[in-house]
Amino acid sequence: MVRTILICAGQTLETLHKTIFKAFDRFDEHMYEFQIGGRKPHDPKARRYVLPVAEGDD
Repeated sequence: MVRTILICAGQTLETLHKTIFKAFDRFDEHMYEFQIGGRKPHDPKARRYVLPVAEGDD
C-alpha cells in the first residue's frame, strides 16, 4: 500500500504521525520515531523525534 501525504512546513511531526495513521486506517496506539540527519538508521548523532512516552515524558 502506498499513500501520498501532503503536510505544511508549519505542522508538527505529531500531526504527520496522525496523518499517516489516518491514511492507512490505523487506530491503535503505536510508537513512532522520525530521524533527521545521520548516516544510517538509528544513528546516535541524528536528531530524533519520538512519541513522548518512549522518552519517559508524560
